[in-house]
Amino acid sequence: MQTSLTSAFSLSKFTEGKFDPTVYPLVALWGFYNQEGNVPNAEEIAEAKQAVGYQKVIMDNATIYLQENMKIDLSAIAKGKAVDLVKEILDQEGVENYLIEIGGEIRVQGRNKNNQKWQIYIISPDRGSSLGSLIVALDNVAIATSGDYLNYFEEKGKKYSHIIDPTTGAPVTHNLASVSVVSEKCEEADALATALLVMGKKAGEAFAEKNNLATYFIYQEGDGFVGLASSAFKKYIGAKK
Repeated sequence: MQTSLTSAFSLSKFTEGKFDPTVYPLVALWGFYNQEGNVPNAEEIAEAKQAVGYQKVIMDNATIYLQENMKIDLSAIAKGKAVDLVKEILDQEGVENYLIEIGGEIRVQGRNKNNQKWQIYIISPDRGSSLGSLIVALDNVAIATSGDYLNYFEEKGKKYSHIIDPTTGAPVTHNLASVSVVSEKCEEADALATALLVMGKKAGEAFAEKNNLATYFIYQEGDGFVGLASSAFKKYIGAKK
């Protein structure tokens, strides 16, 4: 757990708080933990934000100090970490070719049954009918995807995504619908996918290029969706061998 928390807070700093494991009070306020959905008022959001902020957490070796009403939520990195742990076990057992998938987070090693790199299908929010869908060929890397279209509620004709921006305290409202990240560690890909989705297309694209991140954005344009690959991601497209 200590390693996961250390990684989580390191990624929080790296993304300037767009990925923040202390976001629990806000996610709970919007009703995503009880699956009931709730649109809070500005005062309620402001109050919940008082208990949010990775900078407020103090870590001293194995001890973690939280301020009043703070809670840790590792759901945006836990599945990726679990994938990494399974990878360690398979490597220790000498398994050379495998694909690990936990809740959509993936790690691949070696080749598939056709002796090709593993073919991973990134599907667009409209289930593949737009230009956003893409197949990538991967080996010895992890890929994680975060989207705003699978977990949401509607109220008065408006959709509210479970992706909460810790800065505003509210669900994201931009046109970036999905972010996939390829990385050496799945926990890193998992957290970065969430952070970039929070950033939005323009800021996320700039962040990815600045830090040489392999990312694939799917954003809404008109009635459909369009894909956008970062410079570091393009090498994974169409390279089956």
